[in-house]
Amino acid sequence: MRFAARLVLMAALAACQPATEPSDSPSFTGSIVARDVRISIGGPPTIHVKETESAECGVIFLVTDSTPIVRREANGRRVSVSVSELTVGRRVAVWTDVVMESCPGQAAAHFVELLES
Repeated sequence: MRFAARLVLMAALAACQPATEPSDSPSFTGSIVARDVRISIGGPPTIHVKETESAECGVIFLVTDSTPIVRREANGRRVSVSVSELTVGRRVAVWTDVVMESCPGQAAAHFVELLES
């Protein structure tokens, strides 16, 4: 019984941590200018992110159930948050592998971090 209790506790703690934290710099940083835009690779949910408000295109990121979404606490620890916190006007850093060249670009988000305004 002790082993089973430890296993349940470890699983619960693991669920509170982001699945995979990136070790490199984000692929794209900017503000969310739109939500739930359908793109050729899927969605919603999606977030349209531009580096600056006046930027012409930006990138629309597909956010899946497996995409970790986090924010950083005052102590520097990242904590998981819900996709509902990806609201228009929020600044984010997004990690991805490939961005389809279009205007706006399209990509699958592999990791999203909410940034301070």
